[in-house]
This record gives sequence, structure tokens and C-alpha cells, in this order.
Amino acid sequence: MLLCGAIVLFVGVVITLSATFTASNNVPQSSSGASKQPRQMSQLVPGGCSSLALVSLVTGSGTFSNSQSGMLILGSAGSDTITDTGGGSCIIAGGGANTVIGITGDICISGPTLSVASPCPTGSTTTTTTTTATTTTTTTIPPGNGVTAVPASDNYSNYGGQERLALSNKFSITAMTITINVAQTTGVTFNSQSNSFPGGALNQSSTTSGGIITYSFVLGAGQVIPAGYSNGIVYAQFGGTGSPHSMSGDTWSVTSTSNGIVSNLTGTF
Repeated sequence: MLLCGAIVLFVGVVITLSATFTASNNVPQSSSGASKQPRQMSQLVPGGCSSLALVSLVTGSGTFSNSQSGMLILGSAGSDTITDTGGGSCIIAGGGANTVIGITGDICISGPTLSVASPCPTGSTTTTTTTTATTTTTTTIPPGNGVTAVPASDNYSNYGGQERLALSNKFSITAMTITINVAQTTGVTFNSQSNSFPGGALNQSSTTSGGIITYSFVLGAGQVIPAGYSNGIVYAQFGGTGSPHSMSGDTWSVTSTSNGIVSNLTGTF
């Protein structure tokens, strides 16, 4: 009987020790593979976009756009339509059938390893034709610049007149030169010039040479035309002596830098 009691006591001790060992060695839930340390932009940028100075991340799905420069733009796993007007961005579309429209300087990434880099398509050039009773004007607007010009003219019964150019701009303008050329037909002479841009923003001058009166308006150094400015008009006035003047021989041009893109618009009155 003594031997049986010893065996029972030993088994009891083993069970107790086993329970104690198990209870004191539970392994906590694993955090393996998870990091709370924020990723740097340089760690996210694929090799094909390493030449770009990217500053932030934009994500979206479906149809979305970006207007900031230097962005890493990521689409979704589905089909996306992405439009970028900021420039200098890296665009990675989604996994479906995608449409991407960027501007000069954007890089599009494709391929299973994100290693195929090429300039993004910049869309079609938009051509606007305006027809009035006396003139037909064609304005070519490169994508991404957002500066447009609409010409108009007035004839004061052959004793002078004026030609004006109304501008609109989606983005701020940092450089601009506007030129109006008036053919010096019989009796036509320079009268005056003016503009309705913010005071002092444009420097004005005029010359007469080779039978052409040239009116120039140049954005001054350090001057900026704010985005969406609604009252930007330049005026070129000329005198006459009663002889008719055909406006169709008069021309205009606008060279502007806006949204980081240089645009050159031309037309006739």
C-alpha cells in the first residue's frame, strides 16, 4: 500500500509541474511583418520615376485628377481614368483598362515589375474656331496651359478703331508677352494702348516699322497674374482719315508661361 501511495503522489507532482510550465510560457500574439515606422517617399518611388523630385502621394480610383506638381499618383486595382495637370508626376494606373492623360514632364509606369517607364500621353491639342460677321479666328490651346484668348475689334466709321484681346487663365501666369500687329493701311496711325490687368503688371510699348504698328504688352519681372483672373483685356487703338481699314490683315499673338507650361497662341482679327 505504501508503494501505491508514492506512485500516486509522484503523478500528482508531475501534473502540477506540467500545468505550471504551460501556464507561464504562453507565447503572445505575433507582430511579425508589421512595422509602425513610416515609409519615406524614396522607398515608394519605382525606379522608372527616380529622375523626378516627388514630394507627396495621391491615390484614387475610377475617374480622378491631380493639379499639384511632383506627385506619386497611384490608381486602384480596377479601371481608372487619371488626369494630371500638375506636371513632374509619376503616374501608376490601376490593374484594369486605364486612361491616363498627363502633361509634359509626367512619367507613366506599367509592366508587372513597375519597370517600364515612358512619358505619359498628353491628350489632343484643342482647336477653337470663332466666327463673327467680319472675322474668323482660330485659337490653338496646348493641353495643360489653360490660357485662352478671344479677339474682337471696332471700326469707327473709317476714322479709327481699336482691337482688343480678352484673356482667361485657369492657372496663374508667371510670364507673358502679348503682341497686336495692325497693318498701316491708308490713313492708319498709332493712337494709344491700354489694358485692364492689375495695375502695373504689364509694361506697354509700341513701334511702327515696315507698314506695321506693333503694340506690345509684357508681364513685368516678378509680376504674376492670379489664377482665374476675369478682367484681362489689352487694347490697341489706332486713328484713321476716312479710308476703310480691313481688320483681317491684323494679327495677334500671346506667349505665356502658366502651370509650368509655355504656350504660344496666334490669330487674326
